[in-house]
Amino acid sequence: MRWTGSGRLTTHSGRFDDPPPAPGALSVQLAFRIPPAMVEACAAELETKGVTLVSRLTDHPLGHRTIFFRDPDENVLEIYAEI
Repeated sequence: MRWTGSGRLTTHSGRFDDPPPAPGALSVQLAFRIPPAMVEACAAELETKGVTLVSRLTDHPLGHRTIFFRDPDENVLEIYAEI
């Protein structure tokens, strides 16, 4: 999938209920904001490439549509849109 346009990369916590990393372990949660229509397409493409979503496509009451998955280092990555 190719998407060209503006987007945003953010770091935050609190939307994904993951236990804290072990003392001394490096960990990061990154969130990528994209247009709302693209979240479902991203989820489908990730799954076709064998990526397991740890939280499937969800529309949250606070106005975000999200998916969560892990990178090879077990960091949590989020694709989200404001809806």
